[in-house]
Amino acid sequence: MVTPHGTKKITVVVLRGSIVVSVALASLVVVRGYFSGDILNESVLYCSCIVLYLFIAKSIVNRHHYVLAGWMVVALYIFLASVTLLIGGLSTPVGILAVGFVIFLSRVMLGPKHIPWVVLTLAALLLIIQHVHNSGYVHPNNELFTRPSGYFEVLVYITILGIFALISWLSGKQTEYSLERARVAEEKVHIEKESLIEKLEEQSVRLRETQLQEMVSLYKFAAIGQRTIATMHELSNLLCVLSLDIDDFSQQHQRSKAIINTKDGIAHINDLVRQARRQLYNNRNVEVFNTIPVIEQTFKDIQPIYRLRGVELQKQILQRKSFRIIGDTLNLSQILTILLNNALDACTSIPNTKVIVIVQQENDVLKIDVIDNGIGIPKAKKSSLFNPHQSSKPSGLGIGLYITRHIIENQLHGKIAFIPPAIGAHFSIELPRYINDKDR
Repeated sequence: MVTPHGTKKITVVVLRGSIVVSVALASLVVVRGYFSGDILNESVLYCSCIVLYLFIAKSIVNRHHYVLAGWMVVALYIFLASVTLLIGGLSTPVGILAVGFVIFLSRVMLGPKHIPWVVLTLAALLLIIQHVHNSGYVHPNNELFTRPSGYFEVLVYITILGIFALISWLSGKQTEYSLERARVAEEKVHIEKESLIEKLEEQSVRLRETQLQEMVSLYKFAAIGQRTIATMHELSNLLCVLSLDIDDFSQQHQRSKAIINTKDGIAHINDLVRQARRQLYNNRNVEVFNTIPVIEQTFKDIQPIYRLRGVELQKQILQRKSFRIIGDTLNLSQILTILLNNALDACTSIPNTKVIVIVQQENDVLKIDVIDNGIGIPKAKKSSLFNPHQSSKPSGLGIGLYITRHIIENQLHGKIAFIPPAIGAHFSIELPRYINDKDR
């Protein structure tokens, strides 16, 4: 059981003072017995037992069992008070003073919660002593305390009052010390509170700045979207005019290979414009489609950019059969484009780099692995890789991988994972096959 620091200090002081007083009284009794010719009398034996008892309590204090030592000291004074009242009667002033001293001592050594038990013990002892007196087992000797007082009695009273004063002083100092500690703690709490308020205000300012930046970014996206829609509209009109002109020209040169290639190119551009306009207007076209042609077309669209930057792009489509999923073809093309563009940016500044895309089927899951041997991803960013505004590029917005995961999980019902390689980066996508009732 642990006691407060002040209670430990008072226990040690009271115990040492009791030892000093008991040794002094034992010495006086021995000297008195020496001059009277009866050194080994009962008083010497009693004083020796008390001294031995107090030294045992001191050894317990040395082992840091302060509560047990405190109970031992209180028990000793309860015993001395009981003996005094038993011998001199319940009206003996010294006995009553000793009982009050025991209550006060239990308060400062054991704490307030133990006072009721000490008082109940003293009350029981008083009843027992009175019963013993009434029964005639012990007859109180009032002459011991009614005879004229001497210097010995003065010394005893001074000692008792001195112990009272010492314990009161220690208790008062401990109270002052506790109040001072409480005041210091309150000041620290107040300072910490002010610091937390300042930090909260700083965080609020940063949050407002971040929100403002996000609003600016959203405005930029909206402006870009509006401009792109207008551009797509103008481009569509120009392509219509160009198609009409080519139709007129093709009637004159029906077998021209250049005209045929131009028509194919214009048809492809028209298809891209329709897809872009549909994506800008957020018109989702959820359908069951074959993933392999979409992957092949995405490769075909992005291959020129890789050649322009001098990065090798390899594809290993191990799944040549039809693999159907449910969703939007633009979503699949978008996530592949994001991953391939990120891999291209990671490989551009490093010589002899390449990006490998492996497409294969495992049971009812289509796995698409995008692997590069570029600069890789720092360890500090791996845990927050798919969070928004996390980019390793100076001009990046940090939303590409966030959008990729959102599309894969919420629209294509698949999952994406980052597999840490020794060199570069490795992203793995898993898309579930669409199974209708006929396939089951």
